[in-house]
Amino acid sequence: NYSNQLNSAAFSFYSTGTKNINHLLKAVTWSTRAIELVPNSSYYDTLAHLFYQLGYFEQAIKTQQNAINKAKIDGRPVENFQETLKKIKNKTL
Repeated sequence: NYSNQLNSAAFSFYSTGTKNINHLLKAVTWSTRAIELVPNSSYYDTLAHLFYQLGYFEQAIKTQQNAINKAKIDGRPVENFQETLKKIKNKTL
């Protein structure tokens, strides 16, 4: 579906390791739109990764907490999201 394609494209940009702010901000736009369409815990996780890559650490922490909260509501595992949150807080992601 459309939201999944947006999220996949956004995470692909993150995965390249790019530091290009224009590319990362475009990926944030896609990720945000994916969340608007389908508020999925994995989509929040992608957005948190992008915020981290941009150096927006407080936003990354809040967004990753949203991923954890959404996963709990949906009855999905949270361990990976919690590990990512720990890495964001320690700036070791």
